[in-house]
Order: sequence, then structure tokens, then C-alpha cells
Amino acid sequence: MSNLDTGLRRVLGPASATAVVVGAIVGAGIFFTPTLVARMAGDAHVAMWTWVAGGVVAMLGALTFAELGGMYPQTAGQYEILRDAFAPWVGFCFVVCNATAIVAAGTAIISIVCAENIAAFVGGVATPVRVTSMAVIVLFAAAGANVVGVRWGAAIQNVTVIAKIGTLLLVAGLAIFAMPASPPVAHETRVVVEHGSTGVRLFSGLVPTLFAYGGWQYALWVGGEVKNPRRNVPLAIVLGVAIVVAVYTLTNWAYLHLLGFDGVAESRALAADAVSVVWPGVGARVIALAVALSAFGVLNVQILSGPRLPKKSA
Repeated sequence: MSNLDTGLRRVLGPASATAVVVGAIVGAGIFFTPTLVARMAGDAHVAMWTWVAGGVVAMLGALTFAELGGMYPQTAGQYEILRDAFAPWVGFCFVVCNATAIVAAGTAIISIVCAENIAAFVGGVATPVRVTSMAVIVLFAAAGANVVGVRWGAAIQNVTVIAKIGTLLLVAGLAIFAMPASPPVAHETRVVVEHGSTGVRLFSGLVPTLFAYGGWQYALWVGGEVKNPRRNVPLAIVLGVAIVVAVYTLTNWAYLHLLGFDGVAESRALAADAVSVVWPGVGARVIALAVALSAFGVLNVQILSGPRLPKKSA
């Protein structure tokens, strides 16, 4: 069935739509953000509850957008929601901000992150010229694949989602099955910037946590190309967020189990340090590849979904 409003074909199934949600949420942040959350939380229990609380908030947001996605199963559904709820100029401003700042700047930054981690993986020297050149190549590669067709963009999204979720599950698996004989003990860290009540520390940690959980709205941007959208768009949003909450919670437990709380709070390369506990010497390169793939997946989903907004509002 085609989308009569835009002429776009509905070719994305529920799995691809879910991959858009998961890929938009899981970026490079989960490989670094838990360090900041730990410093704000002050101890391991509060840090874990912060991620759980963030997951609850994310799921509430997902349920809201799932309901709206079923009501607006067209391309750029978020624009139409803002237009109908407030005024056309509100939706227009939202689209302009995304096209000129949020998505545009985001793709540039993500391309650089991807290029830097590719250089780290291959062991090359990440000079500014090399990183910039590689970032341009990565950006054009993702754009070119999506120009060929949405099926190519969806295929890339599916592969990168499997890779990044697989990497996070690998970290969890190392914590479960390959933990050293004397794991570090989690206790209050010495690097907490400011102590406070448990509630204050939890809510402080929620700020970076919610940033790491954001991204489920991208499913509404491609709603016009999803098969049976009234069913599959809400399903993709809820299922995608549920997968991310489960994986994030398990990954943060693994970080604490492998490094201890002080190790998490003091780390400068969290995921690499965690993997290096079991695989010394290769952990950094493994994580560099994982971050590069994760960044490329986020880049791909922004290029896959972002252009739909100005196209619809024009």
C-alpha cells in the first residue's frame, strides 16, 4: 500500500521499524554516560535505580508516542501532531530547527565520532585531516545508501542495531561468564562532585540518563513508509524502548560488576576498561569498532528519517 500524501511506499515491516527506534536511542552514549551518572549518583545502588527510573520515564514517553503514532500513521507524523495540537507555525518551527540545527549538526558530530573510532580500531593516527576526510566518506556512504532506497537504509539499520546490541550483550556476558576470580568491590566513590540526599542524587543522574534514552520519536517520522502503521508504529516504539531499557540496565550492571563502582566513576573509557578486565589489550579496539558501528547506525537513522520532515511540511 502506498502513502497517497507523499507517494512513498510502505516497505518497512515491524522489525525494521523497531530497528529504527532502537538504533535512534542506542548511540555512543551508553559506552560513556554511565560514568557521569555514577559520579552524580554517589553509590552503585542509586546509580542502578537512576537507570531504572530513566527507563520508566522513557517507557511512559514511548506509550504516549505510541498512541499518537497510531493516530497519525503518516510520514512526519510528529509535525502533524504539533500542527494540529497548536498551530501550523509551531510545526514549521520544529521542522526548521531539526533541518538546520538538530539533525544537521547531529549528523556532522556523529560522523566525526564514527571516524575517530574507526581510526582507533585500525590503529592509525587520528589527525584532524584524516578524521575529517573519513567523516565525510562515512556521511556520504550513509546518504548514498538511503538515496538508493529506504530498503537499503533499513537494511543498514538492522545490521548496525544487531551489532550494537550484540556488543552490549557481550559486555554483560563477560561479566556473567568470564569474570576474574577477584572482582572489584562496589562502594562509595571518592570522585562524587557534590553529596546530597538520595533523591537529589537520583534526579541529578536522571539528566544524562534521559539523554541516553531519547530517540523513540523517530518512528513517527517514517510512519508513512511502515506497513500497517496503526499497528506497527506503536508496536515498534513500545518494543524498541523495552529492548533498550532491558539492555541498558543489564549493561550498567555489567559495568559495575566488572569494574566496581569506583572503577565506573573514575573511568575515562568505560566500555573499553570493562572489556579489558577480561580481554587485556584487545578491549579498546573491540569497543572502538562497536562505537563506530553504533555511531554509524545513529547517523543512518537520522538520514533515513530526517528528510521526511521538511518534505512533508513544505
